Amino acid sequence: KKKYTKKLKEIKEFEKIIKKKKIIKDRKKYFYGIEILKEDEKDERKTKIQNIEKIFLKNAIDKEKEYEKIKNEKEGKEEELNFHEQEIEKLQRRNKEIEEEIKKSQKEIVRIGNKIDELGEEKKHFEKISKNILKILFNYKYYKKTKKIDFNSLINENIVKKETEDKKINKNIDCQSEIKNKYSDKKSQKEQIEEQLTKINEKFKIIERELNEIKIIKRFNELNNNKFWEYSNIEDIYGHSKLNKLNQELFILALKLNELYIAKNSKEIKHNLKLFLEEDTAYICKSLYDSSDMYPKTKQEIIKSLWNTLFLCFPVVTTTLDSFCKRCFQLIPEYIDLELIDEAGQILPHNLVPALYRGKKAVIVGDVNQIEPIYSNVAKKFEEYQNIIGDNFENIKIENNSVQALANKNTDILSNKEPIMLNEHYRCEKNIINFSNKYVYNNRLNMNKKDNMKKPFFNNMVAIDIRGKEEEKEHVNTLEIDTCIETIKYILKENEGENPSIGVVTPFKKQKLKIEDRLKDEKLKDIKVGTVHAFQGQEKEYIIFSQVIDSPLKRRIVDFIGGKGNMLNVAVTRAKKQFIFIGNVDVALKTKNYLTKLIEYIRKNGELYSLYYKEDEVSKHVFDEEILKILQPEIKLEDDKIGHYIQSNFIEGILHDAKKHYKFLKYAIENAQKEIYIMSPWYKENVIDDKFIETIKKLKTNGGSIKINFGYNKGNRNVANAKELAEELSKTKSLGFTSKEMAEEIANKMYENIGKESFIYAPPTHAKILIIDNKYMCIGSHNWLSNAGKTNEAERKKEVSRLTTSPKAIEYVKEKIFE
Repeated sequence: KKKYTKKLKEIKEFEKIIKKKKIIKDRKKYFYGIEILKEDEKDERKTKIQNIEKIFLKNAIDKEKEYEKIKNEKEGKEEELNFHEQEIEKLQRRNKEIEEEIKKSQKEIVRIGNKIDELGEEKKHFEKISKNILKILFNYKYYKKTKKIDFNSLINENIVKKETEDKKINKNIDCQSEIKNKYSDKKSQKEQIEEQLTKINEKFKIIERELNEIKIIKRFNELNNNKFWEYSNIEDIYGHSKLNKLNQELFILALKLNELYIAKNSKEIKHNLKLFLEEDTAYICKSLYDSSDMYPKTKQEIIKSLWNTLFLCFPVVTTTLDSFCKRCFQLIPEYIDLELIDEAGQILPHNLVPALYRGKKAVIVGDVNQIEPIYSNVAKKFEEYQNIIGDNFENIKIENNSVQALANKNTDILSNKEPIMLNEHYRCEKNIINFSNKYVYNNRLNMNKKDNMKKPFFNNMVAIDIRGKEEEKEHVNTLEIDTCIETIKYILKENEGENPSIGVVTPFKKQKLKIEDRLKDEKLKDIKVGTVHAFQGQEKEYIIFSQVIDSPLKRRIVDFIGGKGNMLNVAVTRAKKQFIFIGNVDVALKTKNYLTKLIEYIRKNGELYSLYYKEDEVSKHVFDEEILKILQPEIKLEDDKIGHYIQSNFIEGILHDAKKHYKFLKYAIENAQKEIYIMSPWYKENVIDDKFIETIKKLKTNGGSIKINFGYNKGNRNVANAKELAEELSKTKSLGFTSKEMAEEIANKMYENIGKESFIYAPPTHAKILIIDNKYMCIGSHNWLSNAGKTNEAERKKEVSRLTTSPKAIEYVKEKIFE
């Protein structure tokens, strides 16, 4: 116990120093970069430290002297400033007194002026009476009283008094002017002293802070025998490793102390544990259980004591919220010291209330940018009550307020006015997590795992463009399932002997079940399949994401997947080494939500594999045989002429060489029973010759359907005739290797023989596709209508196409690509 107490005291001392060292501003001023040397270099290190300490101590003495000097200067200036402030106050008081004297004189002048006026009037009245004997007799009393008054003398006397007051005023005005001058001088002197004092105070604060830093460093050196003088080393060793080591030592001492306490009190502890969990019962504290939850205080204290006994022996208890029932966890308050709530972003607030009631403190851990809580349809009608609820609506709106969201708003422990963010990311390679960092976390993550692009598909962010039809009302995309299986086989083949961990994630449960069934059929084991919701909290080296949707118009489903960043954030960040998107890239780009952001990110930073875009927009590896098999996985040949031809001339569904492509095109047109669909960015006379036109015309005459789409770059589709078409092809640089005149001649022949409705200018056209009788589709790099394979063998062999017989793929291409 003494050892434990001593270690605890040591840790607290370290923690204080860690807090204090934050005041050190200049990180290189006192830390001189001494590193730990080898055993045989210890003496050299000791000498270096001694020399540095001498410099450090000299710095300390110099700083103290400078401190005293600036302190005395500061005090002198403060006294001087105080003197001037007192002088200014005296001048202000004297100025006030003079103003009062002036006011007094002004009042006296007014009074004397009134007196003079009164005497003048009195004099006039007396003189008027004195001129007439009758008036004298009539006003005899007034005359007798007034005749002895010398009015002139009194008037003159008051005039003198008035002049005296005027002189007083003038004298005070002069005095006031002199005071104003003195006040101005004093104020100017005070401002100068204040300015000087400000500079001295700034110096004083700096030197005071530096002295405090020196004291901290001295204390650090006393506590740290290794004496790491490099600031970064202090941050790591002293702030983390050193403190962690001390805490580890404390924890071991705490365990020993705990064990000894249990051993000492084993009899009582055994007794309590038997009461806590009796034999043959699923109830905890069964003898104390009350189904009404009416636990009196005495009973509550007993239950708390039994729980404390359990926690003494087993400090951590784990449970799901579904298992947090009152027969296992009695409904009494605060008997759990600390509750750690994980994946709080998936929990609805009311589901956690019973657990919080039983705890003293809670640490809420989760991510509001991952999977949100699942709430019922009833909750979705909550919007109807917005007007009734008013201002509080946003705070209680269920879909915006998971437990984590509410904790973020109401926590009392904040980091930079925000909830504490665990921003060190170690799971995913940098290029993978950077998608979420950029679009979800506002570039706040520290990405610690380097990229390694030496892997299947040549990148760690991959998109595979699969254009398959979604099953009606099923949320199942069979072509994507096929591609998922082929992708898994490719990854296993490329990682032969390494046993990579692979997960397949999809937004939809039915797609998940279908993928699981196919994995069983293919005998592919140890592949985890789940919905995005089920995959949260898990990780795999390779994550394959199946999008399923085949149209951007399905807004409810589109918004479910990418309306917010949550689902794709979870899907992407499950991948440690590689994330592979499988789905309709065109649909994803048209959603204009997070699906679009994901594909655009992969386009820029990863590899996009597609047979429907320009070659310079997709991966250069798109026509590798293994990749082509993944892009068009399904092949089931029928017992017909086309099937037999493919069997003889295609190798594993792959057709090489432009010359072989040309032969296959001619054979397909000659032997097609119902229809031919051709898509080629360019057309040329070496393919569309008279024989080609005659064969394709025969197919149409026999009731067959023909659709040929062409036109490389975007242009005006509304051309009236062959001449306008040739002009448009020339203008949009879509002639390829033919001439304008020849393009017009071929168009005229095609319009005459199969009609404008079958020979369709539909720019921009980048895919190279051949569909025969709605059974076989060949898609790849070969331009069907402009390459007859007459170039040299090396050039011819570059052309490659993949065959598929997938009904869903063919259906989608006919509906959406040949629109």
